[in-house]
Amino acid sequence: MNNIIKIRKIYTLGYEKMTADDFLNILQVNNIQIVVDVRDKPYSRNKNFSQKNLVECLKQAGIDYLHLQALGSSQYLRNKVRKDSDYNFFFSEYEKHLQNQHELLKLLHETLQKKAICLLCYEKDARLCHRRLIAERLASFVLKDDNCQVVHL
Repeated sequence: MNNIIKIRKIYTLGYEKMTADDFLNILQVNNIQIVVDVRDKPYSRNKNFSQKNLVECLKQAGIDYLHLQALGSSQYLRNKVRKDSDYNFFFSEYEKHLQNQHELLKLLHETLQKKAICLLCYEKDARLCHRRLIAERLASFVLKDDNCQVVHL
């Protein structure tokens, strides 16, 4: 009997200091099919990563886009962590928020069963970004079924 171990990968990517071409290249090399934007506000000072331009760019590359605003970190938490660098507080409060997002996490889990997804936010370092917590929570769902690996691109 041939036991095949299925390994699912949950990708995350922060576009900080990245060009649109580099961003697309990373997505394409990793065969990403859906970019899941987990920013509260899908806007950026870098016009390439504001929602309208991002959607068009991804569409041209054959990559779908999904914005899940409810998985974004609140303006209050973002401002507070910028001011005091208290990431323990930031992540503790964001974890509380995630506890109320079961339906969206379930939707992501179902999507992951069919397509390769990449969680998108701004911060380059996933250790300093709420997308890491989303990926970890999503991985805990997947682990019930398969092996899972979180990959921060």
